[in-house]
Amino acid sequence: MRAGYFMFMRQLTSLAFLLFFVALAAPSPGKAQAITADINVKLRPVVEKIDLVTDINVVDDSVFICTQPGLLLRKSLASHSTTDFSVFLDLRGKVGTLGTGIPSLPGLGYPTPGTYDERGLLGFAADPEFRRNGRFWVWYTNINEHTASQPNFFQWLVST
Repeated sequence: MRAGYFMFMRQLTSLAFLLFFVALAAPSPGKAQAITADINVKLRPVVEKIDLVTDINVVDDSVFICTQPGLLLRKSLASHSTTDFSVFLDLRGKVGTLGTGIPSLPGLGYPTPGTYDERGLLGFAADPEFRRNGRFWVWYTNINEHTASQPNFFQWLVST
């Protein structure tokens, strides 16, 4: 039994040396080549001075911005102004005041009503045929609604 063990160990050692020398003999990858791009990109701000942004989507020629307190803003991408946006949907009445009903944590200084919460307007998705049918979905929590499956998706249609 001992002879079989020693033979196995000898073969294992030989294999380890063989793999070591193969690794040494392998060609080195050489110096890394610099990667260059053939495109020239210029970034420009689209919007600014919007607090508590939770989602941004581009649909056709507009950008839609969800804010946690409940405003869904819309801005034309053709506009070069960073403050030229309009309220597309106002859900602040349904979302409620952020921080409401959250117990305070003594010594930590929060939550201050209106500043901290994990609820609110969380997302927006447009139907692929949005331009034709005006259908979209928003994902928000309703502060006055208490269900087992919060938050919910709500379907809306653009009104004329």
